[in-house]
Amino acid sequence: MHGVHVDRVQFPAARKIKNMWYFYVLESLKDYSLYKGYTDDLKRRVSSEHNKKRGGAYSSKHAPFKVIYYEAYLEKADATEAERFYKTGYGREILQGKLKNYLEKRDR
Repeated sequence: MHGVHVDRVQFPAARKIKNMWYFYVLESLKDYSLYKGYTDDLKRRVSSEHNKKRGGAYSSKHAPFKVIYYEAYLEKADATEAERFYKTGYGREILQGKLKNYLEKRDR
């Protein structure tokens, strides 16, 4: 594998970054509800689909959105597994822990 080494950590070569998959969390600016999903193009998915109400029934009722969290993966299967996990009860707890400070500040 070709990549960049920094302190014994190897990062993927730049050409591979184009093929990233993302698990993401959106927050509705309308009602503060959270949406979880995955995509291979986060910018397009949020701006052209969710915020233009083309993402489905949820998007049309809760848009506009902002991205409040994402994780990047090299494999689609990893992103879909992350989405499935974070939609479970335990996964929601973990996600709330990761977003604890943001959510506390928002709710003040």
